[in-house]
Amino acid sequence: MQNILPVQASCSFILPAGSSLPYSNRQVYPRGWVPLALIVRSVDLLQSKTDQNRRDHHTDLYHNDDLIVRRGQTFQIALELSRPFNPNTDKLRLELTTGRNPVVAKGTHVIVPLVEDLDGGRWEAKIVEQSSSRVLLSVNSSAKAAIGRYQLTVATQCPQGTSTHEPGSDIYMLFNPWCQDDTVYMDDDSERTEYVLRDTGRIYYGTENQIGARTWNFGQQCDPSNSAFSFTLSLCLRSIPLMTVGSLREIGRGTTWAGLPLQRGAAAWTS
Repeated sequence: MQNILPVQASCSFILPAGSSLPYSNRQVYPRGWVPLALIVRSVDLLQSKTDQNRRDHHTDLYHNDDLIVRRGQTFQIALELSRPFNPNTDKLRLELTTGRNPVVAKGTHVIVPLVEDLDGGRWEAKIVEQSSSRVLLSVNSSAKAAIGRYQLTVATQCPQGTSTHEPGSDIYMLFNPWCQDDTVYMDDDSERTEYVLRDTGRIYYGTENQIGARTWNFGQQCDPSNSAFSFTLSLCLRSIPLMTVGSLREIGRGTTWAGLPLQRGAAAWTS
C-alpha cells in the first residue's frame, strides 16, 4: 500500500511501498512519474571514409567502411541516449576488448573512463558536445595499445540502475607512424608517404650485373577485416605473449611463424 503525501493541495507525491514519514532523507517523485534509466539507444562510430576520423588517422584509403584508427591519437564517436546525460548523477564508460581471453592487466581489456580534460598518453574519453540526448565523445588511446580488432561496449550507470550496449561494429587499431610516442614513429613526412601510404611502387630483381624492375602492389591499404587476413593474424597472436601485441617486432615474428609474409603482416597494421 502506497502512502500519499499532499503538497499544497496542488499535486501529490508517491512514497515507495513500505516507507514511512518522516521522509526528509528520501527521494520524492510526482504521482505517475518514474525517473528514467540512462540507456544507450545507438552508437555512431563515424567510420565512413569521408568522416573526420578516417581522414585524421590517415586510414581513408582503406577499402572498407569500418572504423580504422591509429593508437596514441584521439577519435570521436556519437551516442544516442534515452535521455539527456546528467554529469551530477550519471556515469558512463567505454570498454574495449581484443583477443580470445581479454585481460585488463595485459592491455587486451581496456576500460576507458570519462574525464573532464584529456591528458593524452592514455585511454580516456571526454564529452565534447551534447545536444539533448545526443552526446559526442572524444576518445584518446594509448600509444602502447595492442593493435588488432576491438569489440566496443558502452556502459552507463545512474541511480535507477546500470545498462550496457554493444554496437556490433568493430574498431581496428593500427600502429601510428605519426605519433611521437609510438615506437614506429617516423619524423620524415616524405618517408611516411612512401613507406606507409603508397600502395604501389617498383621492386628490383636480378643479379649484380643484370638488374630488372617491375611494378609491385604493396597491398598496404588491404582490408584489415578481411576474413582470411584476420584468421592468419589470429594465428600470429596465439604465437606471441599478449603483453607484446603492441610490438611491431613481435607482430612481425608472429606473422612469419603463422605463414604470412613479414611485409604483409607488419605493414598491414602499420599502413
